[in-house]
Amino acid sequence: AFLDDCEVCSGGTTGHEENSDQDCAGVCFGEAYIDNCDVCDDDIENDDLTCTGCTDEDAYNFDEDATIACELDQVSNYCCEYIPQEFNLITPDDELLILFDAENELETFIDFSWEQSFDQNLDDTVSYDLIITNAVDNEIVFSTTTENLNFVIPVFILYNDGDQPIDERAYRWIVTATDDSGITPPTLCNDSYTFTLLYDPLSVDDLLIPDNYALGQSYPNPFNPITYIDYAIPETDYINLSVYDINGKLVQILDSGTKLAGYYTISWNAYNIPSGTYFIRLNSRNYNATRKVSLLK
Repeated sequence: AFLDDCEVCSGGTTGHEENSDQDCAGVCFGEAYIDNCDVCDDDIENDDLTCTGCTDEDAYNFDEDATIACELDQVSNYCCEYIPQEFNLITPDDELLILFDAENELETFIDFSWEQSFDQNLDDTVSYDLIITNAVDNEIVFSTTTENLNFVIPVFILYNDGDQPIDERAYRWIVTATDDSGITPPTLCNDSYTFTLLYDPLSVDDLLIPDNYALGQSYPNPFNPITYIDYAIPETDYINLSVYDINGKLVQILDSGTKLAGYYTISWNAYNIPSGTYFIRLNSRNYNATRKVSLLK
């Protein structure tokens, strides 16, 4: 028998193994131990920390060296972080031609909309960057960030030179989705879309005289949040173009006053109006008509 490094009688017939009172760090009667990552220390807070990670290969921060998977409830705590999923653009349609003139330039809007990009981290908030570029030189002419799935802009803000609009301009637009984790990169929409603005300083419609009164169907219908209404009057007349809800309550007057004979297009931007069914009425001394529209948000 003999005294080991911890001065404990060992060997012989003592039944005591030499230095068995040392912990993994070699400290006699110490408290250090080896965790599941083969790390020796006495700090319980970092147990298994060095080999625990995200073992889901679909996650952005997949750790191929991890031997212990994150706990399920750690997913929301950025253990496994996922990139926002791919998504598509919706409106305006690709290669759409948008016509406007001097009279309706300030009333012509473009509703940019896209699909939702889902994030497997349920506590992440996804925001979207809308970027519009000149299709010729790719210069950015407009950009904004929103958490909504659409953004409406008037056409006049796309002219950044301060001059009168030229006859025709082509644009390209994309949307990226980014979560607020600060870890994952943004996700680009599947395809970029283009559209063209065509400016007519002297609208041909102004030179035409319709044969009859008419109130056209709004377009698009259903819509969110902008729709367009065409109407025609064959003679100078006082008109009132208004929107009513299903209870007959006036929601908004879109146009009113004495109009010369001709064709007219009016836009209704219902960004602050709840979803539902509405009725657009055109009233004049010699004509009355109603069209139904559906606002879906």
